[in-house]
Amino acid sequence: YQQWAEKRDKAVQNGLKQKRLIHYADFTEYAGLITKADNWDEVFKGVFGRPESVRESFHRLGPVRLCTMHARPITKTEVMLASAEITRLLIAIDDSGDDN
Repeated sequence: YQQWAEKRDKAVQNGLKQKRLIHYADFTEYAGLITKADNWDEVFKGVFGRPESVRESFHRLGPVRLCTMHARPITKTEVMLASAEITRLLIAIDDSGDDN
């Protein structure tokens, strides 16, 4: 929390518009945030089902995210793997709110 607040404050000092605090979280922190015991039980368990699944998806996305954020080329295979993981996460998110 403190690190995000510091990132936010620095961004605002540099003239950027303040955003919600979660916007200052790093990609590598997302799986931990989602699977943290109280967050998992109260919010995410019903969305994703198993914490291992979330951790694995973010683990698989990590290398591709690293390449794209550092302007390195990614292979067609990496694009396909990333697409599959993103699709898995989006299906879980979409299905969790489906009242049909």
